[in-house]
Amino acid sequence: MKLFFKIFLVMIGILSSILLPMDTKAARRSPTFNHLILEETNKRLKKIRSPWLVIQPFLEAGEKEKVLDYMKTLKLPRQKLIHERLEILLSIYGHKPKEAIIQLEQTKKDQWVKDWKAYVKAWIEVSWDFEIMKGKYFEVMTVPQDSFLAPIAMDSLKSAAQKMHRIFEIYPNDPLPVEIYPTRDRFSKASTLAPETLESSGAIGICKFKRLMILSPRGTTPGVSLVGFP
Repeated sequence: MKLFFKIFLVMIGILSSILLPMDTKAARRSPTFNHLILEETNKRLKKIRSPWLVIQPFLEAGEKEKVLDYMKTLKLPRQKLIHERLEILLSIYGHKPKEAIIQLEQTKKDQWVKDWKAYVKAWIEVSWDFEIMKGKYFEVMTVPQDSFLAPIAMDSLKSAAQKMHRIFEIYPNDPLPVEIYPTRDRFSKASTLAPETLESSGAIGICKFKRLMILSPRGTTPGVSLVGFP
């Protein structure tokens, strides 16, 4: 179990370093920040009829302001649908699933809406009982039985943030959600990783939708000792 906790903490450190958004000035000095993706996306936004399909690289990179600036240009009546769908993505990437559900109910129905609605509903179902430990840069969420993991994770996350700041001169712009799921089923639904993928890859964490999602030691493969767990 001590070994697993070490792996657990290493995973948090690695994944959180990927998840940290970058301050614009610092990002431009950093070779790891892919401006080509954002520049290419910006060009495509002006040309395509369904920009919500290519806006996610901005949100994944923490560039919410670029999305908001683009939305200010949507002034024509025929652009109402674009505005609605970008609002939905802002709610999802802003960790506001209940707002996203309401918005999804109100917009024009198609496969894009159907898929997102199914995901957001599943996300709400698997995270309804989370308790939250709030910090300056992170919000760690666990079920009550795993609440003892929150301060452990928070310490590791703070350490990762400080190391990233020393190297890249960055800190998260907003507190980043860190969700620790107690079972493989709940982790699968939140992460969109299929059960067979988890089984074959052994994955216990993922960065997606501007969230860090982790499988609790409680939900690892049978055979891992749970001695010492409350």
